[in-house]
Amino acid sequence: MSLPYVVSEAVWSAKAVTATIELKSDFERCAVTIIEIATTGFSGTLDIQGKLHEQASFANVPYIRQDQAAAQTPSVTQISWTTDTSTYRYVVLGYWRKLQLVMTRTAGSITCGVAGSSDAKLFPAIISKVGHTVTGIQSGSKAVTTAGTAETLVASTTPAKYVQIQAKPANTGRVAIGGSAVDETAATIKGIILYPGESTPWIPCDDLVDIYVDVAVSTQGVTFNYLT
Repeated sequence: MSLPYVVSEAVWSAKAVTATIELKSDFERCAVTIIEIATTGFSGTLDIQGKLHEQASFANVPYIRQDQAAAQTPSVTQISWTTDTSTYRYVVLGYWRKLQLVMTRTAGSITCGVAGSSDAKLFPAIISKVGHTVTGIQSGSKAVTTAGTAETLVASTTPAKYVQIQAKPANTGRVAIGGSAVDETAATIKGIILYPGESTPWIPCDDLVDIYVDVAVSTQGVTFNYLT
């Protein structure tokens, strides 16, 4: 007897913008897929979509809400919430070669974890295993006074669990992100280089004051979101 195959994915952690994500290809090996959603003052919608082969188009697939006490009827309709703060679990019905989640957001944030198993066993907890505990999302911006002189992303200690940084779209030169030795100068370049409008992925961190920014053009800079 072979061991069951299990896969999990942390999809969104306190996501506060509209997003679409295609799940890991490993989920095509699963007999059951469970989607767990936690909302925090969230207003928006979610479509659970799938397709049977690569040439097909994504379309809404049937699911059952597992945590619902009343009679459970399969549905393919769009899920919607209004200023909601709760946790929901949805069992995807049938086999799908590819799965994707299409989320639109107008307020609040949403956290999502997905888990699947080849032997069709359900899961007692998903988000606690594959998600990341956060309490909120904050935003900010940074303009560097003098090109070639790196400055901290924030002025003082700012604890954070993750940060995402974007070079301001209106910049006319590139920026460099990194530690205290970050340098945008071509001959001595150090750090991550971002051209106007480019952004980093979510980066784990402890304190935003440890992150430095250098710019090619004085007074230009970055914007950022961070999770607390």
